[in-house]
Amino acid sequence: MENEKLLELLRYQADNLNALLETILVKQRAIVANDITAIENATASEEKLLLAVNQAEKARVEFMNGFYDENLSKFSTVQMDDFLNMIAGTLEPLQKEEIYLLRKEIKNISKEIIKINEQNKFLIAQSRKLINEVVTAIFSERGNSLLDRKV
Repeated sequence: MENEKLLELLRYQADNLNALLETILVKQRAIVANDITAIENATASEEKLLLAVNQAEKARVEFMNGFYDENLSKFSTVQMDDFLNMIAGTLEPLQKEEIYLLRKEIKNISKEIIKINEQNKFLIAQSRKLINEVVTAIFSERGNSLLDRKV
């Protein structure tokens, strides 16, 4: 029963992270295309998914803490590796394999999300730099405008 609950929590976390990955990819394409509406929509979706990811992680930690309390274990950590080593003997082979696959998938998706977020930071920084350079070129420090403001 407890093993199924852990599998359910890991599946839910993997699903949320996959959805988050798709959303930040949409956001990246919107940044490149300079589509403000798409950026806003992607950001709103991203915030909802981040909340779901955070809640799933809290549920996992609560599950693990509950397990430690029920089993009077002196060993209490929220690290999945430590927890899996502790319960490895109670897992059926298929459960064990699925848990390890889900754990690996979650790690890989998290790494990909971090990588894409770094790319998005770079794209945003470059966009800001370009905007600043354009504004500086239009209204140069010498007070001469490149645009004729007379109408």
